[in-house]
Amino acid sequence: MATRSRYVPNEASIEWALKHLEKFGDSDILPVPLEYKAASIHRPEIAKELSQRCVEDSPLKVPLRISIPKVKGGFRIASILDPTDCVYYTALCYETSEKLEELRIPKSQSVSCSYRINTTNDGDFFHGNTGYKDFQRKTREHILSGQFSRVLTLDLSDFYSQISHHRIRNNLDTIAINTELTLAIENSLNDMASNHHSQGIPVGPSASIILSEAALIDIDQHLLNCGLVFCRYVDDFRIFFKDELSALSALRGLTEILFRNHRLPINTSKTGIWSIEDFSNRAFIDEEQLEEEKNTEIVDNFVSTLDASIADDFEITSVHAKAIERNVIGELFERVKSDDPLPLGLTKFVLRRSRALKTNKIIEGLLEYSIKFLPVLRDACLYFDVIDKDNKKGFYKEFLDSLKSNDAVWNLPYFQQWWLASTLKNPNISSFAEVREHLNQADNYSVERYEPLLAARYGQWHMIRDLKDQVDNSSDWRKRSIILATSTLSPDEKGHWLSRFNQSDPLTVACAFYARNNSDINRLL
Repeated sequence: MATRSRYVPNEASIEWALKHLEKFGDSDILPVPLEYKAASIHRPEIAKELSQRCVEDSPLKVPLRISIPKVKGGFRIASILDPTDCVYYTALCYETSEKLEELRIPKSQSVSCSYRINTTNDGDFFHGNTGYKDFQRKTREHILSGQFSRVLTLDLSDFYSQISHHRIRNNLDTIAINTELTLAIENSLNDMASNHHSQGIPVGPSASIILSEAALIDIDQHLLNCGLVFCRYVDDFRIFFKDELSALSALRGLTEILFRNHRLPINTSKTGIWSIEDFSNRAFIDEEQLEEEKNTEIVDNFVSTLDASIADDFEITSVHAKAIERNVIGELFERVKSDDPLPLGLTKFVLRRSRALKTNKIIEGLLEYSIKFLPVLRDACLYFDVIDKDNKKGFYKEFLDSLKSNDAVWNLPYFQQWWLASTLKNPNISSFAEVREHLNQADNYSVERYEPLLAARYGQWHMIRDLKDQVDNSSDWRKRSIILATSTLSPDEKGHWLSRFNQSDPLTVACAFYARNNSDINRLL
């Protein structure tokens, strides 16, 4: 039998993990589960209880798996962790993060650009900076330096699912992290892997980013020791050479090392040697530079229409700047809309900038080409949360309905969760009769999570009473949703019933406490 660790994260780490999950959720792909917000009232108590649990006594559960559409077709598999397991997993990774960052190549060198660890007290691993801007900036510097004629772009195939648990542990042990902690991490990964395979980390949780960086720390150092000029963002390497022969030799050597030391295969469709000119024109998109160039173009075109006597004195005011930014975003969106396949980085940039600017310049295109934007559904929904939060303009409903009308889209649990979560936030999107109809067609997990919550949101008290009677035969996911749904019942009706959960697991206790002391489920949304 494999060695098991008795390591337990400390209370401070678990409380930090709870803050992180309340703020960011357990996935950068799916809606945030309400348990984490309900738990915010009980963080110290939950942390104290979970700090007495170790992986040996309470193995983590195999996560639910969900298919996420990719821009070039096909799917990738994301993981939905049990909430308690996700707290524990996040706390373990948090305890490795500071030491890991110290041993990475210094940030100032702009080599290992992705996700530099800079934890904050409010639960952020990276202080709001993914490092992508540094990756793009350093790439541009190398392109413009005049020193190189070739760029080797290298991408790993199905990176997260191929990462070896042993390699993660070995790398963490090498940088002198507590060996019981690193064994606990390996045990946790083995527990969550289907059939206990010793490879693959969950796609979705931010904690997995920490481990993905740990897995590549020796590769970064190898490239540096070889004297190569490169920058990396997650598993996307860009290495710069003076001639093609050097690039080809490096590609061969790196392919062998990645396979021999990590068993990591290279994605041949995204790996190649480019001339600097071709790479700049066809493969490299710097979103911020595009925005800046469009800004300059619009200003220059406008100034050229002014009378010569006032053109020299023309100044861009904040009002002008906002208008220009909105026009720029509109033009960048036209490029996004016309490109095939969807340029993922640029698309996310445009959606997030549009949300920040609160511009409706992109709405018409989103509605017309809704299917195309399915792989970035999270960013699209967050955009509509700002632009049409209460569906007063009908845009949010129209966007979701255009997707929902496609049977192939509706059959994706990924879409079902976003449609149900959006409807939970904004019941104007749909009538309850329509909600019930679609719940009858949804996958089990979506029904378990959202049916009780939607019953509460639409004031269907008779349904909540029926669901209470089913709680003993319900999954943990559904049980917590039923408990939270009872918050809308009268204090007398729910009070005694909720007391039965006083000895449950910490997150269930937190949900019962919230339901007992609050009558408005909207506060969690």
